[in-house]
Amino acid sequence: MFPELTRGSSRHGNQPNQHMLNTAYKKLKVVLIKPSKYDDDGYVIRFWKGVLPSNTLSVLNGLTEDVKNRRALGDIDIDIATFDETTQKIPVKRIIRWSRQPAVKLVVGLVGVQTNQFPRALDLGKQ
Repeated sequence: MFPELTRGSSRHGNQPNQHMLNTAYKKLKVVLIKPSKYDDDGYVIRFWKGVLPSNTLSVLNGLTEDVKNRRALGDIDIDIATFDETTQKIPVKRIIRWSRQPAVKLVVGLVGVQTNQFPRALDLGKQ
């Protein structure tokens, strides 16, 4: 799934890949974001309290926790952060800072995006 996370492996057999030996990631930071949508005036819809949590966000968080607990990706620390934009502001600048940490690989997933949420998901992805 993440061949670049495996130290010394190559897609072409067991030959060590020199580039991958030099890029040893020690932590995988997984960020799962459930985007909101825009209202008719172009503002992001956000509620003070969330009544119905996102099932997709919960399931993907659980699956990622399982991968972390089973150490399915090998000897790498996995941190998981989930954000539901309908109830909280997405800390875009903080997420970008996470990507600049040494020896950290960042994966951001926009999850459970429905048709009416696609424009907002696209704008989040551009940030």
